[in-house]
Amino acid sequence: MKSLLLSLLLVCVALGAEGKLIQYGDETFDLEVQMYEPPLVIADGQLAEGEDAPEWWPAYDALKNFRDGRGYEEWIAYFSPQYRERFKLSPEAFERMKQQPENPLMNPPLRTALYELELKWDGRRIVFVKMVDTRLESMPENLRRLPVLSSVQVFEQSADGTWQNQALDATGIGMEMPYSDPAKAEAIIEAGNVYYDHGLHPVVK
Repeated sequence: MKSLLLSLLLVCVALGAEGKLIQYGDETFDLEVQMYEPPLVIADGQLAEGEDAPEWWPAYDALKNFRDGRGYEEWIAYFSPQYRERFKLSPEAFERMKQQPENPLMNPPLRTALYELELKWDGRRIVFVKMVDTRLESMPENLRRLPVLSSVQVFEQSADGTWQNQALDATGIGMEMPYSDPAKAEAIIEAGNVYYDHGLHPVVK
């Protein structure tokens, strides 16, 4: 795997930004951010009726709603090989998971997906989705200071087109993104290029 770092973007604008090629040394990355307007509210593990499901939804559904009666072979298709290995998702582990009581910390009754960042790099298509553990009907004014616990769900498209849950540290350059620094990301998008100073400090040329 190539040993380089990349900072992806998020933009302080209401409707997000179109994809743009970012130059980093001899490499070129296709980056895109989509702000969900309105944000996607997930209540009890389900999108609201009539809500258009994003591409990554089947993977998220498998991650959170694994007690819905599906078998192991159907369920495991939504997890990358790296994710399966990292969390030891064997058939036996799947059966044990289904027997455990539901945990509101692992599957909050209310979540809101705010935006997604897509990275196309080295033949890979990876999506990072920022979520907060509450209902938000509109985009917060300051994405760097969210009101409640937030997290990032990571999905990667497999060779057969299936979106799968992916481990963050299996995304290569993707794991070094400054997810909560809109001003820095906006500058990178505007410049169209970036280099890195001492590791995790993206600097616009």
